[in-house]
Amino acid sequence: MLKRAHTGDTMIEVLLAVTIFSVVAVTGLTIMNQGSAASQRSLEITLVRNEMEAQATALRFMYDAALAQKSSASYDSASVSPTSPAGKWNAILALRKSSTVGATPFASMTSGISCIRPSSITNAFIVNPRTASLYTYTANVARWPAAAPVFSRVRFDPPTPSNLHPTTIRSVEGIWIEAVRRDAAPVGGVTVPGYTDFHIRACWSTVGQSRPATLGTIVRLYEP
Repeated sequence: MLKRAHTGDTMIEVLLAVTIFSVVAVTGLTIMNQGSAASQRSLEITLVRNEMEAQATALRFMYDAALAQKSSASYDSASVSPTSPAGKWNAILALRKSSTVGATPFASMTSGISCIRPSSITNAFIVNPRTASLYTYTANVARWPAAAPVFSRVRFDPPTPSNLHPTTIRSVEGIWIEAVRRDAAPVGGVTVPGYTDFHIRACWSTVGQSRPATLGTIVRLYEP
């Protein structure tokens, strides 16, 4: 009676199987990492957009409040309180740059692999969305870190049992506003009123990219 010979896999077959498994495993892990990075970037962009919208809403609120005060019969431009809506708005307008200077180009918002500090930007500021007040870089240098460790945002003091919604800003991370003035000018025989473009800018380090992510929007408010 003949005996059937039992042979194992050759070394070449084993190496080929290991190679195929390694390629499939590495490809799968790469796709998973790319998907996770894309999801995180999408979340970061959504959160930064929310922060920028909070700044835009605060600007519009202060603008409307200032207009309401200036239109009142008791308004006196010679004695405007700095804490009044008109006084706060005047402080913002004092930070405007001329149209010849303009806002910081997006290409200049990063230096190598990190975001530039607001000290490199003329008249950078943000608005405290919880108090509708001006918050400038020059007056609060220590609370403007060099970069946003997570995403661009305005961080407040942590809540406490007695104060669930603190209004004190702890730090401003990778977000700022630049105001650019446009004076009234005649166009086609009609004088177009002046306006201010508020450039809301954000810069933060994001996962999976060698350079920081940048985002911006503009809020245009016309002079009364």
